[in-house]
Amino acid sequence: FLINVPVAVITVVLGVLVLPHRRPRKVTGGVDYVGAVVSTAALALICWSVISAPGLGVTNPLVVAAMLSGLVLLGVFLYWESRVAVPLLRLSLFKIRTFTVAVSVAGLVTAAGAGALFVLTQYLQFILGLTPMQTGIRVLPVAVAMLIGAVSAPHFIHYLQLKRTVLIGLVCIGLGYAWMATTTDGGTFVRLLPGLLLFGIGAGLLVPAATQAVMDALPADAAGAGSATNTALMQVGSALGVAVIGSLLAARYRAVLTSSPIWGQLGDLQSTALDSVAGAARAAKQLAADLGHQLTELADQAFVSGMEVSMLVCAISVGLSAIAVFFLYPSDRRR
Repeated sequence: FLINVPVAVITVVLGVLVLPHRRPRKVTGGVDYVGAVVSTAALALICWSVISAPGLGVTNPLVVAAMLSGLVLLGVFLYWESRVAVPLLRLSLFKIRTFTVAVSVAGLVTAAGAGALFVLTQYLQFILGLTPMQTGIRVLPVAVAMLIGAVSAPHFIHYLQLKRTVLIGLVCIGLGYAWMATTTDGGTFVRLLPGLLLFGIGAGLLVPAATQAVMDALPADAAGAGSATNTALMQVGSALGVAVIGSLLAARYRAVLTSSPIWGQLGDLQSTALDSVAGAARAAKQLAADLGHQLTELADQAFVSGMEVSMLVCAISVGLSAIAVFFLYPSDRRR
């Protein structure tokens, strides 16, 4: 986490030195504090219910109450935003179909990416046995692929048009997830690498193209609000993506463990093994050698099964995004 501090400092300094200084247009109505508080509470409750569902159960009263409360607060937030003079979220922008499609796709793809990265880092450490530093080094090719995709994006947009560039990016990302979903069982990092590179190139192409799609859909006086809305929905997508994909992983992991013939032999260590692969490893050390070895292998298999489901869901979500873009986003004129 600390490595981000100097990057942030350099970014702030460069922003002060390079970005133009313009006096902002005066607005009346102040800051929408009510909208900020209500939306944050709604998102927190929804995320908590999704994260807690695998452990407590979908029908647990606390989980149900949190989800319903979050949805009610979300409704209150939308109602408030439609009434307040200076809203946190300008709902009128969503009347523009191209804008709605663009920000929805950006949010959904960001959710899938955040969830996939959450699962992937655990796979590299708990299943392949890499250290955090080794994991970070092996993820670097994704950054390089994203850079290549981002540098190539303007050329793709110029020659193939914006819509086709977005679709190519989505297809690459979806294929990357599909590849990773089928190479996890007994796999190695080398087998996983093509999927990571496909994801990186696709994301590099998609991000600038999707951002331009958002900006092109809006009049000049709404560009700031549109950009802020796009960024906010991407952040919300990240939070929900980690919650949903993480919960799918946990649910599948628990299902595989509890359906195993050795489950009843774990006794008081069942709850420890259910926590995570690391918890199962701790529990295995307290069991007889043969049973401990079986538990370790079972936990690895359960995690891999959960990762396959998670990556498949990510691939499906990106595929749905591609379908939405294909049918709902208009083709632009050749530049």
